[in-house]
Amino acid sequence: MRITKKMARELLEVLEEVKEEYFGAERGKYPFTEWEQKRERVRERL
Repeated sequence: MRITKKMARELLEVLEEVKEEYFGAERGKYPFTEWEQKRERVRERL
């Protein structure tokens, strides 16, 4: 299965929604800086 740019963007949007749903009020319990760094690396690859 090939992952296209469009599919990758859609997956990032879904991950963003899940992140807000699960960790929105509990920012201290999850390392958001690490999450954001990994997300930025994925975006650079696109």
